[in-house]
Amino acid sequence: MNYQLFAADMDGTVLNSQKIITPRTRAAILAALDAGYEVLFATGRSYSEVKPYLKDFPQMHYLLTVSGASVVDLRAGKSICRHPFSPGTVEKVLAALSGTDVMISHFVGEEVYLSSRFRGHFDDYGCGCYTKLGEDCAMWLPDASAFCLEHTEETYKLNAFFRYDEDFARATELLKDEDMTAEEK
Repeated sequence: MNYQLFAADMDGTVLNSQKIITPRTRAAILAALDAGYEVLFATGRSYSEVKPYLKDFPQMHYLLTVSGASVVDLRAGKSICRHPFSPGTVEKVLAALSGTDVMISHFVGEEVYLSSRFRGHFDDYGCGCYTKLGEDCAMWLPDASAFCLEHTEETYKLNAFFRYDEDFARATELLKDEDMTAEEK
């Protein structure tokens, strides 16, 4: 079988536990690119979160971001396929999460937005391994959910990190029957 494309997840695959690309992994990716294969990162991260890693791979052509909701043409410098949530879905999810102790990463456009009150509190929400990523790449706003509600047509993903299990259970119950189908743009 002749392969033409290699897709690799970032966290735990391309990136080690310290969130770095080892020399061995870098060399393997460069060898595949130099041999003429398409290599792309397929990740739950936003474009802005992947950008720092791309400098080592200038011949990479495509990038699959936000868990498949966006395909970026790196040579053209733009998204060529996007599947945001419907505005109604964004509103329903944020309404279900209101009143809970939850840290939400709002993936809007090519950026990730977080509310400033969570800065320095990633460990409290069970996602301490992403502290550096948040500090380096996130856009910090007084109220990221309000911003997201103003940009519902550009929202691709919402990651919710709950401090308490009962808040997770409440939100899950409220959303269990909701249609979360994305729209193609």
